[in-house]
Amino acid sequence: MNMADTKPPTAQHASREGKVLAHNIVAYNRGKDLIPFRFNTLGLLASIGRRTGVARILGVNFSGLVAWWLWRTIYLLKLPRLEKKLRVALDWTLDVVFSKDFVQYLHQPSARVVNTPIASSDFHPTETDSNRLSSSTHV
Repeated sequence: MNMADTKPPTAQHASREGKVLAHNIVAYNRGKDLIPFRFNTLGLLASIGRRTGVARILGVNFSGLVAWWLWRTIYLLKLPRLEKKLRVALDWTLDVVFSKDFVQYLHQPSARVVNTPIASSDFHPTETDSNRLSSSTHV
């Protein structure tokens, strides 16, 4: 495989290639000319920590709060439905206002319980057991 022919495994690439593919399927079915896919990246964005990001947009590199905010804005705009956008925006807003709530789950094994069946010859209720059961008072 020629490295010049490889494409980046990113959503930016996949969504743009998908649009060209859809166009070409329709064009093929209608007997029209197909268009080749040409990929030119618009930029790269990454969130690298709490309110910090890195970006390269149209060849310009920058980092910090602006890159982080831009990453979140573009991410939000690309979400599929308004409901999802509102949920994510609300979650992000609450994240800015309130600190994270960390919960630690400690798993401690309980005491070992051994179930041994009692043979019928080993169990003989005594008269005092029966008397206790029948003489118990109910309020």
